[in-house]
Amino acid sequence: MEAATEAWIREFEEGWRRPAGPDAFTDHFEPILDPEVRLVQPQVPTAVGRRAFRELFARPVFTLIPDLHAEVHEWAVRGDVAYVEFTLRGTLGGRPIAWRAVDRLTLREGLLVERRSFFDPGPLLVAVLTRPRAWPRFVRAQLVRLRARRS
Repeated sequence: MEAATEAWIREFEEGWRRPAGPDAFTDHFEPILDPEVRLVQPQVPTAVGRRAFRELFARPVFTLIPDLHAEVHEWAVRGDVAYVEFTLRGTLGGRPIAWRAVDRLTLREGLLVERRSFFDPGPLLVAVLTRPRAWPRFVRAQLVRLRARRS
């Protein structure tokens, strides 16, 4: 059981290493996601399902920060649950941005059934507010999320 969870974490690392936009990112992850995966994180409504992963998570995130990637620092596994500590990095409004997060990953039969992300959204929100060059991307990201929710 733990071996399958460790293999999933290696896929997590690979998927976040150098994603080439929202479609390549989600194409990498979808085969290892449960069809009804639940994605929970600060400041965003819970997303449920693979389509929501693509439309409500990946598209808005990569619209806001197109070069976003992550570096995994540490992880721990116990049965079907893993905790992964990592730093997300990218460019927002022409300047670098980075923040640390911890994801609690629950797997069943090798597929992710729930991801709960824990991070302080404050620095990201302050960066958006204080970087006028980021405002158009922020608005586009919100419109992407709103359109996806309506359809």
